[in-house]
Amino acid sequence: MKIKRDPKYFLWGATILIIFVIGILLWAVFNNMPGFAGVCRKLFGIISPIVYGLVFAYVLNPIMVFVEPYLQKWLRKCKMKENGVRKLSRALSVTVSMIIGIGVIYGFFALMLPSLIDSITGIISNMPVYYENTTRWLQELVDKNPEYRPLFDTFYEKIFDGLETWVETALLGNLESLIVNVTTQVFAVLKVVLNLLIGLVAAVYMLVSKEKFMAQTKKIIVAVMKRSRADRLFEVCSHSNRMFSGFISGKIIDSLIIGVLCYIGCSILRMPYTLLVSTIVGITNVIPFFGPFIGAIPSALLILIVDPMKALYFIIFIFALQQLDGNVIGPRILGDAVGLPSFWILVSITVFGGIFGFVGMLLGVPVFAIIYMLVREFVEGKLKAKGAPVATSYYYHMSRTNDLEINGEEKNADAKPAEPEITEEELKQAEKDFWK
Repeated sequence: MKIKRDPKYFLWGATILIIFVIGILLWAVFNNMPGFAGVCRKLFGIISPIVYGLVFAYVLNPIMVFVEPYLQKWLRKCKMKENGVRKLSRALSVTVSMIIGIGVIYGFFALMLPSLIDSITGIISNMPVYYENTTRWLQELVDKNPEYRPLFDTFYEKIFDGLETWVETALLGNLESLIVNVTTQVFAVLKVVLNLLIGLVAAVYMLVSKEKFMAQTKKIIVAVMKRSRADRLFEVCSHSNRMFSGFISGKIIDSLIIGVLCYIGCSILRMPYTLLVSTIVGITNVIPFFGPFIGAIPSALLILIVDPMKALYFIIFIFALQQLDGNVIGPRILGDAVGLPSFWILVSITVFGGIFGFVGMLLGVPVFAIIYMLVREFVEGKLKAKGAPVATSYYYHMSRTNDLEINGEEKNADAKPAEPEITEEELKQAEKDFWK
């Protein structure tokens, strides 16, 4: 007797089996998370030169695209063949972009590194003076407020005992392991430097043959995906590229401006370690939302050990600078580059920063903006398919889907009639009802 197979039940069974297998794999991964994380780190260590190359190529590509047309125009005037013009202009434009990129990095370190080393050396050499100044300032504070002396004595004794215990146990007791860790870190830094050099070489190949690599990628996508989905993927990638490039270049320019303004302000206020503090504030400003505060904390501590009152002035100055950046400079440079509400910017930085660290805090906003855009388009597409209104204002007073009906007919999202007008009082009342 021949058994007839029902395709519907076969598909259901295959789906259940796949879900079951995926569930087992996920359980195995999360149940052995330390080993899985180690495998991920090992894998990233292997492909890190290629990742660095992709990053370098992506950053240098705008310079190459800007320079190449001028070189082509100049070479055509020299009566060269078109094939030679394309090859030579590409080679020269890649060379120019690499020289500019390396020159910018070298210039930054050549200008900043000596002053930073002097500042750090000065901090270390003056630590006894800072300790005496801090102790004297606290002593004067206690003399003016005698009722706090027992609390001060207890606090001072605990700090001194804790420091002594740390030196005897953690530092001297683990001196051998400390030397091993320092040696390991030195080799790790050398490995990173080597990977960066390999990444530069990989970036050259990527820039020279970027059209070929992109064409091969598109070829694979068209081969394995439906045309509609392939077109949608190309559209998302194009939008993501514009968002990432605009956001990153805008944040770099914004952070450079904030660093310069911080240097000028600290110089006027005669802050100690002006260049070091301005560098910290400028670099951390690349991180959206939290950046100025992350840079202000160690900078304020550096100033605090020299002059506590100037530390207070510095905090006020950074707060004012952050307001200027958030309300004037940042919007003018970045515009609506990501299109995310402030709440979701906070969520993206918190989540991606907690998972991926500094890189997650830097790139979490544009990545989450892309996810936000895809979810919004998916929801709006589903609403349009059901003939429901897309605008959020329709849903403030809605408690049942029948509330979306207007004049007995469900409101079509593409219809021309204007959205229902909601007064400011009604909007506030709707928000209160929502949060009850």
